[in-house]
Amino acid sequence: MSLESIRKLASGMPALEQVHDSVIATDLEGIIASWNAGAQRLHGYTAEEALGRPISFLYAPGEYSRLLARRRRMVLARGFGDLDATIITKSGQRRTMHARLSLIRDCAGTPVGILSFAIDTTELEHVRAELRDRERQLRMILDAIPLYIAHVGRDEKLRFVNRAYEDLIGKPAAQIQGCALEELFGPTYAELRPHMHDALAGKPSETTHEFAQPNGDRRLIHVQRVPDRCHDGRVTGYFTVGTDVTDRIRLEAARLDQEHRLREALVAEVHHRVQNNLQGVVGLLRSEVARRPDTSELLQPAITKVLAVSVGFGLMSASSARELNLCDMTREIARHLAEVTGALIETDLDESIRRKPIKVEARHAVNVALVLNELLSNAIKHAARGVNPVSVSVHVDRTQLSGALVRIFSPGARLPANFNFDSATGLRTGLSLVRILLPEKIAKVTFQDSPEGVSVELRLTGSAANPS
Repeated sequence: MSLESIRKLASGMPALEQVHDSVIATDLEGIIASWNAGAQRLHGYTAEEALGRPISFLYAPGEYSRLLARRRRMVLARGFGDLDATIITKSGQRRTMHARLSLIRDCAGTPVGILSFAIDTTELEHVRAELRDRERQLRMILDAIPLYIAHVGRDEKLRFVNRAYEDLIGKPAAQIQGCALEELFGPTYAELRPHMHDALAGKPSETTHEFAQPNGDRRLIHVQRVPDRCHDGRVTGYFTVGTDVTDRIRLEAARLDQEHRLREALVAEVHHRVQNNLQGVVGLLRSEVARRPDTSELLQPAITKVLAVSVGFGLMSASSARELNLCDMTREIARHLAEVTGALIETDLDESIRRKPIKVEARHAVNVALVLNELLSNAIKHAARGVNPVSVSVHVDRTQLSGALVRIFSPGARLPANFNFDSATGLRTGLSLVRILLPEKIAKVTFQDSPEGVSVELRLTGSAANPS
């Protein structure tokens, strides 16, 4: 068919001359048969300059040959097609265009030419190139940030991850993006799900979780979830920003541990100095007794009390300053009393205590030491007369309620007829002191009289005596 016939077919289409876009009709070989005002605005050539010429002259060198096979294949096979190309205008400018191609058919339906509707996309391509450049820059920034950054869609699938996130998961972005979080995190997903749903509901959240890395290392990650809202306020997903706090928490724990050790060392040193001072007081009192034997009866009780307090501080200076071994305390007090009074004190420890000692909280140590001292001193004082040396026994056991039981037996002793410890009836100075020193609610003293002697029990509950 002639170019004139094709031109007439093209001009028969309604209002092509009034269309602002470029409209060009060619035969099947690409010879221009029709050229509207929009084509002149896009390319710069008048209709007289363009008609009858191969359309290839409009394209940048090599561009038309690249598009020709595709142009023919798309249009002839489907009757239409789209292409993007670079053109050279009459003034020599390089511009980009997008064209929609359609077949021109004669009255018999036979393809005779190609009609092209094209728009100038140069500015659009500049915007697209700028967006791609901005996206590249943003990606570089996000990959350089040592934070785990990702975007999650409403379908709970990852839409974007940065390089740090890839390293955390141990997989490249190509494998992670589009992956469902339930599949990615496995058993951990159940723990994360409520916080994810909060973010998808528009509520920001912050949590800290432990993640196992592919190399087996376990890291503590603090995660912030920020809802992603579109222009109308709808939540389309959320961003996650993760910070590795493993080292910070470890350093903080190490710092606190060091502070704790320093504090305990200071407390232990204070206890040690108090013990030394108390022992100095004991030395002075003993010197006074040696110089003036008539003061022995008056000063010996004071000496034993100071020694009992000294035992508590001595044990605290050698321990963690948080708890003391009850058996060690009992043995030390018994040893000092034996030295002072010449009594024979037999200590008996339950086998379970040898394996797992009973500990006394440091805040109760001095009171417990003084109570033990008074109970032992009282037992020695009231043991059977005429026996030399005086003999008493001390048994330490663990109670069923994680407490402790100290049983002191004074053979041959007798309780006064009106004796009642709970009501403070018939008590002398030593046992009155015991009532004052006894820690309320966590300690109890009971007495039992028998033909063989008097047995006194000191019970410490779990809040005062704890198994180590």
